[in-house]
Amino acid sequence: MKKILILFSLTSCVSTNNISKIKSIKQCSKNIQELSSWLYVDYENGDIPKHVAENYLYILQTTQEDLNKLQTKYDK
Repeated sequence: MKKILILFSLTSCVSTNNISKIKSIKQCSKNIQELSSWLYVDYENGDIPKHVAENYLYILQTTQEDLNKLQTKYDK
């Protein structure tokens, strides 16, 4: 469920040009990296508490690992 929420948030973001439309696993991975950097910035600025940042970063990291597995599967 959490992964679906993250993927939905990746596709619903229209406020910036840094997030691209998801057409491939590599683009999705790039979007996850961008979201991670935003989380770090928000945490450093005090916009979100540490536990919230850690939870979101964990979800993004897990999703990234799953995408890497998929990419490896498709590359074979």
